[in-house]
Amino acid sequence: MAKKKAKKTDITEDGYSVMKPMKQVTMEDFSIFDIEKDLTKPQSNKEVSENQELNINPRDFLEIESNKHCGSVDNFDRYLAMYSDSKSDFTVVSYGVTKKIIYGKYSFIFNGLKGEKKPLGTHLISMVKKDIDKLIDGVYNEVTGEYENKVKPPNIPDKKPYLTFIHHRNLDWFGTGQEALAIDINHCYWRTIFLLGRITPETYQKGIEKNEYKDGRLIAVGTLGKILTVRKYKAGVKVEEYVDDRDYLRYGGFFWEVICKVYALLIDLWQTLKEDFLMFLTDCVVIDASKRDLAVQIMEKHGYGTKEYKIVFTDITETKVAWITDKGEKKHIIHNRLLNNNDKGKEQKD
Repeated sequence: MAKKKAKKTDITEDGYSVMKPMKQVTMEDFSIFDIEKDLTKPQSNKEVSENQELNINPRDFLEIESNKHCGSVDNFDRYLAMYSDSKSDFTVVSYGVTKKIIYGKYSFIFNGLKGEKKPLGTHLISMVKKDIDKLIDGVYNEVTGEYENKVKPPNIPDKKPYLTFIHHRNLDWFGTGQEALAIDINHCYWRTIFLLGRITPETYQKGIEKNEYKDGRLIAVGTLGKILTVRKYKAGVKVEEYVDDRDYLRYGGFFWEVICKVYALLIDLWQTLKEDFLMFLTDCVVIDASKRDLAVQIMEKHGYGTKEYKIVFTDITETKVAWITDKGEKKHIIHNRLLNNNDKGKEQKD
């Protein structure tokens, strides 16, 4: 399919304004999933709080003295069966890709997805929360005996941005068989929470000292936006289940603050690159390679480093976009431009 180009317009300083709309493009051109898309399921902290707070024991989990990491979540089923078969009293706490079995003063922690090895870098979870706790609680003044310089948690937005952004019209113009440029944001969400001043330089450096900590960095930030599901067992039998939103109400605003900052970068790229903007997938923008320098300039302005690689689109339809990387990896994203805001595209490897 031959490449078709719309008439280009000049880039001015106004092009960098996140809030200035593009005149020649409408939102019907996109699958941008930003309406009530809450990765933590409940639609508002008010809804969760009103429905669940009466079931929560405010002293739950305060007695824990020891946390033991027990590998991947595959081990969770074995531990659960052991405590159930022994008719024990215990509690299971689940959030995101983490599960905990709390038995008396001991907490056994399992991370990751079934069939996968335990992700490295999960120690960053507690480091991030400790840094944010210090912000919220403030600094203790020995003279006054009070905590000062407390930081109010950011508000949890009612409408939550979702970072998959597909420009259908530009993809149709661009066509298949041509080389595009994919630019990844280095340590995207870890870098963002640091740029926002929510973690210390020491925590940030700990997170990037090993490439193998990638999953741990993502989990540490993502955990801030998770709501706990608590299941209580008596004599090995589940007797109660409830949602505990206290962590979400304390940390959730910091999670969405990160997402919103990356979303602002997404919008800046789209509004500046115009018809040369093709897709944004989580932490990667795909563009016409001729605008590489401008895209990198925008990302650096927002505080990010980048790495890049070439891709070739192999299929562009109303329900699927497929491509192959310069390393020979075949990937695709399933979407439906006709559904638009209700679409739930997800990048996949073939």
